[in-house]
Amino acid sequence: MSSNRLLLAAIGIGAVAGMRTMTAPAAVAWRDRGSAAARSPCVTSVLAGLAMLELLADKIPTAPDRVETGALAARAASGAWSAAQFAKRGGGPLPGYAAVGAGAAVASAWGFYRLRRAAGRLGIPDLWLGLAEDLLALVMASRVSRAAWNKAGVKVEGIEGINGVRVK
Repeated sequence: MSSNRLLLAAIGIGAVAGMRTMTAPAAVAWRDRGSAAARSPCVTSVLAGLAMLELLADKIPTAPDRVETGALAARAASGAWSAAQFAKRGGGPLPGYAAVGAGAAVASAWGFYRLRRAAGRLGIPDLWLGLAEDLLALVMASRVSRAAWNKAGVKVEGIEGINGVRVK
């Protein structure tokens, strides 16, 4: 995989982590079942289950803001881990791509936080905004992880079962 495409994949999966913390690692693990982190079907299933729970928890009005310190740190860690998996498969520099994934996650978290607040001031219900963001995160996670693995020479199929959605 070219370094430019790998960098774009790291940015993309980091952005997904900024939207939904667990969706990025779940998609990466689902795609890369040969990695040490995802060899066990249990690990992949747990990550997918956590991603589904996060999608539900996000709709609760009392859910903490994504930009609170703990939530933001979790998103940065998720983006770093997910981007690092791309670097491992594509031969990129692991620390650099992990930093890119973490940075993209933080930027995405703040960007979508502000976007949702602005849209809410326009009267758009938060539930609809959350559902639209869920869909965007799922589609991006599928597309980015598929592109990264295809370019790295890893044969992949469509994601089946992650959050009940099949995306090719």
